[in-house]
Amino acid sequence: MIEFIPALFFAGSASGQADQGRTSDIDAKPYVAQAYAQNPIQAILLQRMQATCPEQTKRAVMIDRRAPIAWFGCWRERGGKVEIAFEDGDFMALEHDTFVWLPEIGV
Repeated sequence: MIEFIPALFFAGSASGQADQGRTSDIDAKPYVAQAYAQNPIQAILLQRMQATCPEQTKRAVMIDRRAPIAWFGCWRERGGKVEIAFEDGDFMALEHDTFVWLPEIGV
């Protein structure tokens, strides 16, 4: 079950904030996570939100599983692949089926 920690961490419900008596103008539903992929070295999380990404792209984060390091970028689907451009200038294109796609809950 440990391999699912990155996706579950980012896929949690926003209702936890309301349960603690806090209010917010941001509705984090549907859940932040849209898909994830992982191997022994890294985990990649594709988020549902655009954040500061250009139009037609959404936020992505890649987490190093060996050290407390994360890289942020923007992703899009094109030609059966998921293309990710990272803020440090790196780029990767992975097959769509490489990712576990999460259902849209609360839409």
